[in-house]
Amino acid sequence: MVGVTPINSTLSDIFGNLLFMAGIMVTSKWGLHWNWRWMIMFTGIFVMIVDGVTTFITVWDVFRSQWF
Repeated sequence: MVGVTPINSTLSDIFGNLLFMAGIMVTSKWGLHWNWRWMIMFTGIFVMIVDGVTTFITVWDVFRSQWF
């Protein structure tokens, strides 16, 4: 099992929150006229793909690191 130190977890949390903030800013500037149903579908699929790739890489022991 890969142990995650507090600094790694904190940096990941900060990076995730920065990405969330950027997404909110993009949506508020250009995305107010977008169809919200398509936005929900697109972001859900995107999150599942990114999460699946990182999870399967770790589960199948392709790459294991506390930074990943």
